[in-house]
Amino acid sequence: MELRLRLISWSSCCSGPNNTDRRSCCKHCDRWTATSTTLQLLLDAIHLVAEKVGATNAAKRLLSLTRNDESFCSHPEDMFKVWPTNRHRAAFNEVMAAVSPFSYDHLQHGNSRIIQAHAYFADVVETFVREHGDSECTERVNALERTARDLLQIVVIQLDGDENAQEIFETLNGRGSILTAADLIKNFIFQRLLEEGAGVERIYQSLVARI
Repeated sequence: MELRLRLISWSSCCSGPNNTDRRSCCKHCDRWTATSTTLQLLLDAIHLVAEKVGATNAAKRLLSLTRNDESFCSHPEDMFKVWPTNRHRAAFNEVMAAVSPFSYDHLQHGNSRIIQAHAYFADVVETFVREHGDSECTERVNALERTARDLLQIVVIQLDGDENAQEIFETLNGRGSILTAADLIKNFIFQRLLEEGAGVERIYQSLVARI
């Protein structure tokens, strides 16, 4: 898998003593959105295989990379570390929330690329883990878990509350891919809507999704 990290910026959207700390990824980062979703699918697939072969400790550690503690979740979707773009959410939610053991063929969105990717990762991981027999399964799962936890690094730009994520984002991306006026306007509008606590999901479905 090719990991291509575009210039990105993150801003805190919602946090508190009883809430999951939420962060938004500035737009025109489609490759980053796809990459973060793909990584979650891969990690969940490794977790699935870890449970399947009885590597309990590794499975518990992997779960913390894809799930938030339920005591910090105010909404069902808060359980996930990443919440993808609207058109992928139903399939993502279904496969990530599926309780093992399950059949991919029986999932409602089984034909989606999200679920097909999860199935592919699970198959490849299990093939690797079982390559030299059951005696090495736990060792190989632990190796995958250590790689995912310690060797895979992603750059995150942490902003303070008084810093303008949109302004920093435009400055950084001005040195990379060119943004259209529509990209900038769309990102600015949705950033403001998030800050004001507006119904972003409803607005997206009623206006943006049709474009």
